[in-house]
Amino acid sequence: METLRTFYEKIQSKQFKMYRDLIGKRLNTKSKVLELGGGTGGLSVRFLDYYKCNCTIIDNSCEAKKFFDKSFANKKLQYKRMDAFRLKEKNKYDLVFSDGLIEHFEGKTQEKLIQVHKNSAKKNGFVILVVPRKSKRYKVITKTMKALRLWNLGFEKPYSLQDLKILCKENGLKVIKSARGFWEIGVLCSKK
Repeated sequence: METLRTFYEKIQSKQFKMYRDLIGKRLNTKSKVLELGGGTGGLSVRFLDYYKCNCTIIDNSCEAKKFFDKSFANKKLQYKRMDAFRLKEKNKYDLVFSDGLIEHFEGKTQEKLIQVHKNSAKKNGFVILVVPRKSKRYKVITKTMKALRLWNLGFEKPYSLQDLKILCKENGLKVIKSARGFWEIGVLCSKK
C-alpha cells in the first residue's frame, strides 16, 4: 500500500509541475482561482499551498465533499457542492480550470461546460483545460483498469494536443501554452 501511495504522490507531483509550467508567474496571493469538477479538492490544495491564492472548488459529488471535509476542512478553500452547469458566478476569477472533466461530455453539453469555464474567468483571466492524452500509456491504463473492474468513470474521450487546440478555438479560447503530464495534456488559454 505504501508503494502505491508513493507512486500516486509522484504522479501528482508531476501533474502539478505541468500546472506550474502552464501558469508561470500569472498567479499571486491576491489571485482568485476556480476549479470546476474539483472532486476531493486535492489539486486546489496544491494551488493554495504553492501560490497562496484564494481557491474555490465546485463539484456535485456528496462523497467527494465528505472526503474534502475530513481531509482539508482546515484549509482556506471554499467548496461549493453544486452542478457546474448551474454555475452563475457574479464573482469572476483570474484562473478557471478543470482537470479530468470536459472529456466526459460531448457536443453541445461539452460546449456549454467550456462556456462555464470561459464565462467564470475575468476579462483578462485565464482558463486551463486538462484532459487525458491520446497515447499508448492511456490505452494501457484504461484497459487495465477496466479489466480489474476499477473503471467507474463512464464515457471518456482522450485528446491529442491538436484536437484540444481545435476544441478551444471552436469555443472562443486562444491557446497560449500547452504542457504534458503523466498521461494528460493541458492548455492555458485566454478569452478571445
